Amino acid sequence: MMNADNENFELVLVDDIPAIFTNARLNRESIPAGLFYYDIRHDDGRRGIACEIAPHVLVNHWETIITRQRWNITVIIPKMI
Repeated sequence: MMNADNENFELVLVDDIPAIFTNARLNRESIPAGLFYYDIRHDDGRRGIACEIAPHVLVNHWETIITRQRWNITVIIPKMI
C-alpha cells in the first residue's frame, strides 16, 4: 500500500463529482480527515472496464479515488458502473 502523501494524483469527474485518483492502493490512514475514498474494480477480463465503486475492493483493484463529497454507497450494495 502506498502513502497518499507520496502519491501523484490526477483530477477527474465521476458522476459530476470532482475527485482525484491514483492507480495505487492507498493506506487509508494516510488520507486526511474529511475526505472520502473509494476503490474502483475493473472487469474480470482485464479489458480496463471499470465496473464497481466501493469503499474497499479486494480483487481486480484498478484505482483509488478521493472526494470531498460522500457517495451513497454501502459495502453490501456497491455502486455498479
